[in-house]
Amino acid sequence: MNLINTKYFKEYRQKLGFTNQQDVKKFFAGKDIIPTIDFNYIKLFNYRLVEITRNWKFLSVYNFTNYILLKK
Repeated sequence: MNLINTKYFKEYRQKLGFTNQQDVKKFFAGKDIIPTIDFNYIKLFNYRLVEITRNWKFLSVYNFTNYILLKK
């Protein structure tokens, strides 16, 4: 026996104030809500990338210099 049937869902939709399935699906999908962009968060990540590339360049030069010095 199926305890959850179409009658149950119809009553559920009506209690939420919807008359058809498509409107309920659209409502629960939440695609009408536009997400905000946190530019400060993006800015912090950009600064972190700059720090990483600076360190990477420094390490590259450091490793190359050590390689040359150790080879001698």
